[in-house]
Amino acid sequence: MLKMVRFNYTTINHDARIRLGLSINEYCVFDLIYNLSNNPKNTQMGWCYAKKETLGDYLDIGRATVFRAINKGLKIGLLEKHPEQPAFLRGTGKWYESVMIKNESQSETPYINKRYGPSQNDTDKRLKMRTYKDTNKDNDNFTVEPNGSVNKKGIKSVGELLNHHPIAPENDSQIFYEWQAEAQRIWVELGLSGEPSRGFFKHVKLAFKRKRQGRLGIALSYCKDAIGVEDMEKLFYWRYANEPA
Repeated sequence: MLKMVRFNYTTINHDARIRLGLSINEYCVFDLIYNLSNNPKNTQMGWCYAKKETLGDYLDIGRATVFRAINKGLKIGLLEKHPEQPAFLRGTGKWYESVMIKNESQSETPYINKRYGPSQNDTDKRLKMRTYKDTNKDNDNFTVEPNGSVNKKGIKSVGELLNHHPIAPENDSQIFYEWQAEAQRIWVELGLSGEPSRGFFKHVKLAFKRKRQGRLGIALSYCKDAIGVEDMEKLFYWRYANEPA
Protein backbone atom coordinates (compact mmCIF):
# COMPACT_ATOMS: atom_id res chain seq x y z
CA MET A 1 0.00 0.00 0.00
CA LEU A 2 1.39 3.38 -1.01
CA LYS A 3 1.90 5.89 1.77
CA MET A 4 0.99 9.53 1.16
CA VAL A 5 4.06 11.77 1.36
CA ARG A 6 3.14 15.21 2.68
CA PHE A 7 4.98 18.47 2.19
CA ASN A 8 6.95 19.20 5.34
CA TYR A 9 5.95 22.83 5.61
CA THR A 10 4.13 25.79 4.08
CA THR A 11 5.66 29.25 4.20
CA ILE A 12 2.80 31.68 4.87
CA ASN A 13 2.94 35.35 3.97
CA HIS A 14 0.51 36.44 6.69
CA ASP A 15 0.37 40.07 5.57
CA ALA A 16 -0.81 38.98 2.11
CA ARG A 17 -3.11 36.31 3.58
CA ILE A 18 -4.90 38.79 5.82
CA ARG A 19 -5.09 41.40 3.06
CA LEU A 20 -6.65 38.84 0.68
CA GLY A 21 -9.10 37.63 3.35
CA LEU A 22 -7.87 34.02 3.35
CA SER A 23 -7.96 31.45 6.12
CA ILE A 24 -4.89 29.36 6.93
CA ASN A 25 -6.36 26.34 5.11
CA GLU A 26 -7.29 28.35 2.01
CA TYR A 27 -3.80 29.82 1.82
CA CYS A 28 -2.22 26.36 2.15
CA VAL A 29 -4.42 24.95 -0.63
CA PHE A 30 -3.51 27.78 -3.02
CA ASP A 31 0.18 27.51 -2.13
CA LEU A 32 0.13 23.75 -2.72
CA ILE A 33 -1.54 24.18 -6.13
CA TYR A 34 1.03 26.82 -7.06
CA ASN A 35 3.97 24.62 -6.06
CA LEU A 36 2.63 21.50 -7.77
CA SER A 37 1.94 23.39 -10.99
CA ASN A 38 5.50 24.78 -10.97
CA ASN A 39 7.16 21.45 -10.24
CA PRO A 40 9.95 20.95 -12.85
CA LYS A 41 8.88 17.30 -13.18
CA ASN A 42 5.28 18.26 -13.95
CA THR A 43 4.14 16.58 -17.17
CA GLN A 44 1.16 18.90 -17.66
CA MET A 45 3.10 22.04 -18.57
CA GLY A 46 2.50 24.29 -15.57
CA TRP A 47 -0.85 22.97 -14.34
CA CYS A 48 -1.77 21.18 -11.11
CA TYR A 49 -3.65 18.00 -11.98
CA ALA A 50 -3.86 16.48 -8.47
CA LYS A 51 -7.29 15.31 -7.31
CA LYS A 52 -9.10 17.16 -4.55
CA GLU A 53 -8.69 14.13 -2.31
CA THR A 54 -4.94 14.16 -2.95
CA LEU A 55 -4.67 17.84 -2.06
CA GLY A 56 -6.64 17.17 1.12
CA ASP A 57 -4.33 14.26 2.04
CA TYR A 58 -1.28 16.46 1.54
CA LEU A 59 -2.60 19.00 4.07
CA ASP A 60 -4.61 16.64 6.31
CA ILE A 61 -7.86 18.50 5.67
CA GLY A 62 -11.25 17.37 4.38
CA ARG A 63 -12.25 17.11 0.73
CA ALA A 64 -15.07 19.61 1.29
CA THR A 65 -12.59 22.13 2.68
CA VAL A 66 -10.47 21.79 -0.46
CA PHE A 67 -13.53 22.31 -2.70
CA ARG A 68 -14.58 25.44 -0.81
CA ALA A 69 -11.07 26.85 -0.97
CA ILE A 70 -10.77 26.24 -4.72
CA ASN A 71 -14.17 27.78 -5.42
CA LYS A 72 -13.17 30.86 -3.45
CA GLY A 73 -9.83 31.06 -5.26
CA LEU A 74 -11.56 30.92 -8.64
CA LYS A 75 -14.11 33.52 -7.56
CA ILE A 76 -11.58 36.11 -6.38
CA GLY A 77 -9.12 35.47 -9.20
CA LEU A 78 -6.30 33.74 -7.33
CA LEU A 79 -6.77 30.45 -9.21
CA GLU A 80 -7.74 29.61 -12.79
CA LYS A 81 -8.86 26.48 -14.66
CA HIS A 82 -7.35 25.02 -17.80
CA PRO A 83 -9.50 26.08 -20.80
CA GLU A 84 -9.72 22.49 -22.09
CA GLN A 85 -9.15 20.48 -18.90
CA PRO A 86 -11.29 22.08 -16.12
CA ALA A 87 -9.82 19.74 -13.50
CA PHE A 88 -6.38 21.29 -14.02
CA LEU A 89 -5.61 24.36 -11.87
CA ARG A 90 -2.87 26.90 -11.37
CA GLY A 91 -2.22 30.14 -9.51
CA THR A 92 -2.89 33.38 -11.37
CA GLY A 93 -0.72 36.43 -11.77
CA LYS A 94 -2.71 38.01 -8.94
CA TRP A 95 -1.59 35.23 -6.58
CA TYR A 96 2.02 35.62 -7.65
CA GLU A 97 2.04 39.41 -7.33
CA SER A 98 0.16 39.41 -4.01
CA VAL A 99 1.98 36.56 -2.27
CA MET A 100 5.25 35.65 -3.96
CA ILE A 101 6.49 39.23 -4.49
CA LYS A 102 6.97 41.12 -1.23
CA ASN A 103 6.62 44.88 -1.20
CA GLU A 104 7.43 47.32 1.58
CA SER A 105 4.07 46.92 3.29
CA GLN A 106 4.60 43.16 3.49
CA SER A 107 7.90 43.54 5.32
CA GLU A 108 6.05 44.87 8.36
CA THR A 109 4.18 42.88 11.00
CA PRO A 110 1.26 45.13 11.98
CA TYR A 111 -0.62 42.51 14.04
CA ILE A 112 2.32 41.59 16.23
CA ASN A 113 3.07 45.12 17.38
CA LYS A 114 0.69 47.13 19.54
CA ARG A 115 -1.69 49.38 17.67
CA TYR A 116 -2.50 52.71 19.24
CA GLY A 117 -5.38 55.02 18.52
CA PRO A 118 -4.89 58.60 17.40
CA SER A 119 -5.34 59.89 20.95
CA GLN A 120 -1.89 58.50 21.83
CA ASN A 121 -0.17 59.86 18.76
CA ASP A 122 -1.48 63.41 18.94
CA THR A 123 -0.37 65.95 21.51
CA ASP A 124 -3.12 67.89 23.23
CA LYS A 125 -3.12 71.53 22.15
CA ARG A 126 -2.83 72.56 25.78
CA LEU A 127 0.43 70.60 26.12
CA LYS A 128 2.13 71.85 22.96
CA MET A 129 4.95 74.25 23.77
CA ARG A 130 5.95 77.32 21.82
CA THR A 131 9.38 78.81 22.22
CA TYR A 132 9.74 82.56 22.45
CA LYS A 133 12.90 84.60 22.63
CA ASP A 134 13.15 86.07 26.11
CA THR A 135 13.76 89.79 25.75
CA ASN A 136 12.81 90.68 29.33
CA LYS A 137 15.76 90.09 31.63
CA ASP A 138 13.57 90.65 34.69
CA ASN A 139 11.87 87.29 34.01
CA ASP A 140 15.04 85.53 35.19
CA ASN A 141 14.62 86.92 38.70
CA PHE A 142 11.27 85.43 39.75
CA THR A 143 10.73 83.13 42.74
CA VAL A 144 8.31 80.22 43.20
CA GLU A 145 6.22 80.13 46.34
CA PRO A 146 6.22 76.70 48.11
CA ASN A 147 2.46 76.79 48.78
CA GLY A 148 1.61 77.15 45.09
CA SER A 149 0.42 80.73 45.38
CA VAL A 150 1.10 83.41 42.83
CA ASN A 151 4.20 85.49 43.52
CA LYS A 152 4.66 89.18 42.85
CA LYS A 153 5.19 88.68 39.14
CA GLY A 154 2.02 86.58 38.73
CA ILE A 155 3.84 83.25 38.15
CA LYS A 156 2.34 80.06 39.62
CA SER A 157 4.27 77.11 41.04
CA VAL A 158 5.14 74.11 38.87
CA GLY A 159 2.83 71.84 40.89
CA GLU A 160 -0.13 74.14 40.39
CA LEU A 161 0.56 74.36 36.67
CA LEU A 162 0.59 70.56 36.40
CA ASN A 163 -2.67 70.30 38.33
CA HIS A 164 -4.23 72.86 36.03
CA HIS A 165 -3.00 71.08 32.88
CA PRO A 166 -3.15 67.33 33.63
CA ILE A 167 -1.68 64.88 31.13
CA ALA A 168 -4.38 62.81 29.45
CA PRO A 169 -4.17 59.11 30.45
CA GLU A 170 -3.40 56.52 27.79
CA ASN A 171 -6.40 54.69 26.40
CA ASP A 172 -5.46 51.01 26.72
CA SER A 173 -8.76 49.98 25.16
CA GLN A 174 -7.36 50.92 21.76
CA ILE A 175 -4.44 48.45 21.97
CA PHE A 176 -4.99 45.59 19.50
CA TYR A 177 -3.15 42.26 19.47
CA GLU A 178 -2.68 39.52 16.89
CA TRP A 179 -4.58 36.91 18.92
CA GLN A 180 -7.61 39.21 19.12
CA ALA A 181 -7.69 39.62 15.34
CA GLU A 182 -7.37 35.86 14.87
CA ALA A 183 -10.16 35.19 17.38
CA GLN A 184 -12.51 37.50 15.49
CA ARG A 185 -11.58 35.92 12.14
CA ILE A 186 -12.17 32.36 13.39
CA TRP A 187 -15.46 33.41 15.01
CA VAL A 188 -16.73 34.68 11.66
CA GLU A 189 -15.40 31.59 9.81
CA LEU A 190 -17.41 29.42 12.21
CA GLY A 191 -20.55 31.27 11.15
CA LEU A 192 -21.15 32.75 14.60
CA SER A 193 -22.77 36.17 14.90
CA GLY A 194 -21.85 39.14 17.03
CA GLU A 195 -18.59 39.54 18.89
CA PRO A 196 -16.60 36.51 20.15
CA SER A 197 -17.43 35.44 23.69
CA ARG A 198 -15.03 36.04 26.55
CA GLY A 199 -14.33 32.31 26.75
CA PHE A 200 -13.53 32.19 23.03
CA PHE A 201 -11.06 35.06 23.36
CA LYS A 202 -9.50 33.26 26.33
CA HIS A 203 -9.02 30.02 24.35
CA VAL A 204 -7.39 31.78 21.39
CA LYS A 205 -5.13 33.87 23.63
CA LEU A 206 -3.99 30.74 25.46
CA ALA A 207 -3.29 29.00 22.14
CA PHE A 208 -1.06 31.90 21.06
CA LYS A 209 0.68 31.92 24.44
CA ARG A 210 1.48 28.20 24.08
CA LYS A 211 2.36 28.61 20.37
CA ARG A 212 -0.44 26.28 19.24
CA GLN A 213 -1.94 28.40 16.47
CA GLY A 214 -1.86 25.36 14.18
CA ARG A 215 -4.35 23.57 16.40
CA LEU A 216 -6.75 26.49 16.00
CA GLY A 217 -6.65 26.05 12.22
CA ILE A 218 -7.22 22.29 12.49
CA ALA A 219 -10.18 22.79 14.82
CA LEU A 220 -11.63 25.43 12.48
CA SER A 221 -11.32 23.12 9.46
CA TYR A 222 -13.00 20.30 11.38
CA CYS A 223 -15.93 22.50 12.39
CA LYS A 224 -16.43 23.87 8.87
CA ASP A 225 -16.73 20.31 7.55
CA ALA A 226 -19.24 19.35 10.25
CA ILE A 227 -22.95 19.19 9.36
CA GLY A 228 -25.99 19.76 11.58
CA VAL A 229 -24.08 21.16 14.56
CA GLU A 230 -26.21 22.91 17.19
CA ASP A 231 -23.40 24.55 19.16
CA MET A 232 -20.46 25.34 16.88
CA GLU A 233 -18.50 27.09 19.64
CA LYS A 234 -18.54 24.01 21.89
CA LEU A 235 -17.57 21.78 18.97
CA PHE A 236 -14.59 24.04 18.31
CA TYR A 237 -13.49 23.76 21.96
CA TRP A 238 -13.85 19.98 21.86
CA ARG A 239 -11.84 19.55 18.64
CA TYR A 240 -9.09 21.87 19.85
CA ALA A 241 -8.81 20.03 23.18
CA ASN A 242 -8.66 16.62 21.47
CA GLU A 243 -5.95 17.53 18.97
CA PRO A 244 -2.59 15.92 19.92
CA ALA A 245 -0.12 18.52 21.16
